[in-house]
This record gives sequence, C-alpha cells and structure tokens, in this order.
Amino acid sequence: MCDDQRMARDLSDHVAALLHPQPRRRRVPEDVYEEALEQAEREREEAAEQLRTAWEETDADPVLSTLAGLHRQQVEIEAITRALLAYAREYAHPRPYTLVDLAEAAGMSFSGVRTAYHDEDVDEVAARTGLRRPRRPGSSSAGSSATGDRRTRSGSGRRGQ
Repeated sequence: MCDDQRMARDLSDHVAALLHPQPRRRRVPEDVYEEALEQAEREREEAAEQLRTAWEETDADPVLSTLAGLHRQQVEIEAITRALLAYAREYAHPRPYTLVDLAEAAGMSFSGVRTAYHDEDVDEVAARTGLRRPRRPGSSSAGSSATGDRRTRSGSGRRGQ
C-alpha cells in the first residue's frame, strides 16, 4: 500500500470514527451494548469506505467533504426549524403555540423564536402543507409587512406568552 492510500485509509477511518463514535458502556444498557457496538462499527466501516471511494474517484478530501456535507445538513435543519416555528405561531389552531414552549423545545430564547422566521417561511409552510396563509388580526391584507404582522401574532403584547 503506497503512502497516499495509507493516508486516505487513515484519514477516512478517523473521520468515520468521529462521525460514528462507539457507544459508552455506562450510557447504554448492558443487554444492548454489544448490538450497539456492532452497529457503530458497521456504520464506521460504511462511512470510511464511502469517504475512501469519494477520495479515489473525485479527489474529495474526507475532512473537507464531510464538513461541507454537515454544513448543508445544518442549513436544511435551520430551514425546517424556521418552517416549524412559522407553522406553530401562524397556523396552529385553536391558538398559536406559546413563545416560551417553542423556545424551550427549540433551545432558543423566546425573543429568538419571535425573530427566527419571516414572511418567506410562512409562505413556504403554506406551499408545503396546502394551508391558506392566515389573515392576521389588525391587518387589511394577508401580504402586510413582516414587522407589523409579526408583532401582533408573535406575542410581543399579551397574546401567546
């Protein structure tokens, strides 16, 4: 095995170990520990092989390609979080979820929940679910400005907290 292949193998194995850590005995019940360990090993081997193949076929560095993939996942998760917050505050019936409940569930401050989503996210919820965009109290049309509408709906006054 040449040095480049050995480096690819080591690097891929190391990245796979970081992505799929072995379970710790004290965190996993004894009766399922061996199964969890075998599953982690399978996942490591599969990930390492995929990383080696990608490096050989496309010259994709295992560390950089993994970081780029994780960043894409993070962006997707943030978009889904915004959509769920928009749904919970703008579409949920009979009344919106409270900022406090959403903040606790999302690991955010309640003011962070209030500002986390925008009109585009509310529109995306409507597009994905087929729900009609709600008319907001005090607005003359559904396309009102984000600032005025969001304050009324999001609970910065009395409602929803």
